[in-house]
Amino acid sequence: MKRPVLKLTPKPMDYIIQLITWCFLLFLWSLFFYYYGILPDEIPVHFDFGGHPDQYGSKAILISLPLLATLLVAGISVLVRFPHYFNYLVEITQENARIQYTYATRLLRFISLLLALLFTAIFYEVIYVSLYRQAFFGWIILVVVLGLLLAMMIVYFINASKDPTN
Repeated sequence: MKRPVLKLTPKPMDYIIQLITWCFLLFLWSLFFYYYGILPDEIPVHFDFGGHPDQYGSKAILISLPLLATLLVAGISVLVRFPHYFNYLVEITQENARIQYTYATRLLRFISLLLALLFTAIFYEVIYVSLYRQAFFGWIILVVVLGLLLAMMIVYFINASKDPTN
């Protein structure tokens, strides 16, 4: 059975999520351009679970963080336009397509926001450790982001597994 192709109109919450996401990316790029010249040539490129650097490398690798974050966010921004290609917990019908597509695209927008937050936090951590030789966030940011991701996915699975046509 072919799924319905719908043109979803984003709700205000979707625009707010996207705006915050792109603000994090703008902040990430601002950090890169501001701090790149200030940082030492060798920076931490890997941290242990305690947030302590255990591997160092060239600061040129820093460009990969804002680039990858931008590519991921832009990719997700394109992907949300094609919810009829996603996998779903329930069979998609004409009756439930709009709500299921809305749940799925909202989840992807939240994931995009969390990715932008995570990349910005990692970047800031590298800068902070490079300049001050001590951790700022440590492992806490990873736990917070993973906890938020888990909570969002649980909410999505609960909502999406309901049959809105009953």
